[in-house]
Amino acid sequence: MSENWFCEYPTPGSGFQFRYTEALARERSAFQKIEVFRSEDFGIVLCLDDAVMVTERNEFAYHEMIIHVPMLTHPNPKRVLVVGGGDAGALREIVKHSSVEKAVQVEIDQKVVDMCRKYYGWVNPTYDNPKVELIIGDAIEYVKTTNERFDVVIVDSSDPIGPAEGLFREPFYRDVHRILTDDGIVSSQLGSPFLHHPQIGKLISMYRKIFPIAHLYTTYTPEYPSGMWGLGIASKRVDPALRAPAVFPRQSNAKKGAAPLPPNIERYRELAPRLKYYNPQVHTAAFILPEYVRKSIDG
Repeated sequence: MSENWFCEYPTPGSGFQFRYTEALARERSAFQKIEVFRSEDFGIVLCLDDAVMVTERNEFAYHEMIIHVPMLTHPNPKRVLVVGGGDAGALREIVKHSSVEKAVQVEIDQKVVDMCRKYYGWVNPTYDNPKVELIIGDAIEYVKTTNERFDVVIVDSSDPIGPAEGLFREPFYRDVHRILTDDGIVSSQLGSPFLHHPQIGKLISMYRKIFPIAHLYTTYTPEYPSGMWGLGIASKRVDPALRAPAVFPRQSNAKKGAAPLPPNIERYRELAPRLKYYNPQVHTAAFILPEYVRKSIDG
């Protein structure tokens, strides 16, 4: 890293860099290197082990899509588990849903939580929400041993190296399947479809061994390598690729005797004023993959 520039190298032959105006924090926890920068274009940036995790300017594109696609697919999500996600961006989006009664987060690194509490304005109000339970510990062990059941599980992990490596393996997802309710859904971050498509193809194949429904979908955020980012989703019963909230007139304007609207439409309407990226059209389009990506997943 040269003076006033941070560079992430997702492959030996490519990199992403941004200029920062101030290095706010540099610390090494028991698990990873943690850095926080104030940048010219992205606001406050959190990096773990030399990889960008969160940028103040663009984080909503990732967090809204990893959360609202599964949450608005599920017919009535009440209990949600977040694996990782110490920046609380995923939790912030979850507790926007009025149906949620409890949101549990298991984050392995207390220092990541502490750093994010200091530098990101949404973090403290989110963790202070009475619906939220924060557990500092090993999510692999938690998922293996807990007797709790969840409607939605979000795997908001860092890359598959170091402390997050086990979160990309089959035993973990078999344990996730066990703790999900009958309509349960899991979503996870998988990497860049352009740079990591062999890895993503293997992960989607693994999901399909465990769940009857599994897809890759995408979001776009410039601070992640290549801009296009892959998210995995697997479901026991409801197909998220067919479940985008339809944009219909409000029921009060419908013809007399018409069937009530599916509940996820009304939940979307509650959320819509507070969303920056997600909408029903984006939900549908996220499952339409470029041909080279589709072939890497489906063969």
